[in-house]
Amino acid sequence: MKVIRDPAQNKINFRNVVLAIGVFDGLHRGHQQLIKKVIARARKIKGTAMVMTFWPHPVHVLKPEIRLPLLVSLEHRLRIMEDLGVDVCVVVPFTFQFSQLSPKEFIENYLVRKIKPVEVFVGYDFRFGHDRSGGLDLFQQEGKLFGFKVNILHAIKGEHHVISSTRIRELISCGELGKASRLLGRTVSLMRTV
Repeated sequence: MKVIRDPAQNKINFRNVVLAIGVFDGLHRGHQQLIKKVIARARKIKGTAMVMTFWPHPVHVLKPEIRLPLLVSLEHRLRIMEDLGVDVCVVVPFTFQFSQLSPKEFIENYLVRKIKPVEVFVGYDFRFGHDRSGGLDLFQQEGKLFGFKVNILHAIKGEHHVISSTRIRELISCGELGKASRLLGRTVSLMRTV
């Protein structure tokens, strides 16, 4: 898998890009389903399966007083994506300056000018742009304007709850590793140098 660590500074030139966008902390079953849809669609149109993720986590930049533990490190996240079959991962440095982009600026500067996707896949709760002011309706309208299709993956339930990184963190903090593993779709693990 090719990793592009700063799309603003690097050239991105791939054919028929099918893109997933998200933080993807934990790469749980919901994230995996979204990414598998991207890969399947890219293979069908002989395109490139690409994921855009953000580092550090937006909460660590915008609300550092909130001590949000990550489920996986960036390197672990990249390893899991590669194992899933992603062709390219774009890691956007999440800075305060980046957080000030309007939804339209994000679409134009990152998607239209840099990546040029033919399709984009996002989760049902996807928000973007300054103060999370961009929603799915705006994203779909802008997609039509710029010639890419926006696909929305609906919530996936597990253990009677919507699968989310927040829920998995709660389970891990309570010692419910079996339940957390079922939502992750793999054993709870850490990737470190021993």
